[in-house]
Amino acid sequence: MRSRSAWMCLWVMLSLSAGCLGTGSGWKVQGGPQACAQMCAGWGLEFAGMVGVGNQDAWGDGATACVCQVRGASSITPQAAATATSLAAPIARAAEEKRRREAEDQKEQEDKKRKDREEQEEKDRRKQD
Repeated sequence: MRSRSAWMCLWVMLSLSAGCLGTGSGWKVQGGPQACAQMCAGWGLEFAGMVGVGNQDAWGDGATACVCQVRGASSITPQAAATATSLAAPIARAAEEKRRREAEDQKEQEDKKRKDREEQEEKDRRKQD
């Protein structure tokens, strides 16, 4: 049974991680523990906890994930806890990659605006001459 709990926890965490990687909006579970409890119940599991990585302020760029377990399990097994903890690194890497891409996109947009402005200024100078 413990092995099943560990695998179920791993499956839930991997599913949540994959879902986070594919979304363009926030990295936080909206609704906190109550939302996690509802989600776990919908899967026939019970809420065991949440994992938080990074800045957890309202506008911070941290990430959260729900941890569910098989109903009736008294607590998360050490193996399941270790599995859930080990998934924090990929979530943090994905969040950092998202921040890096956003910074690159912003720099590209600023560079394009600067180039367009310079080209327009050059056209204006030519018209004046």
